[in-house]
Amino acid sequence: MPVKIIVPVKVSDNPQGIGSGKQYNAGDELPTGEVWQDKIARQLIEAGLAQEIKVVAPTEVKKAKNKKG
Repeated sequence: MPVKIIVPVKVSDNPQGIGSGKQYNAGDELPTGEVWQDKIARQLIEAGLAQEIKVVAPTEVKKAKNKKG
């Protein structure tokens, strides 16, 4: 689930929540590869500080026509 920050925010950069954290600015993508990162991302979405990026893959791929037919 890719997540984009829409309001500058500082979040934890480790699962224990210890340390100075990391600053994310509007437009930055938040990592969600681990369970604790996904949990933070969902909390930011609920708070209106981030939004989920919808990735849409093409459903059909058309083959290019050549001049011979």
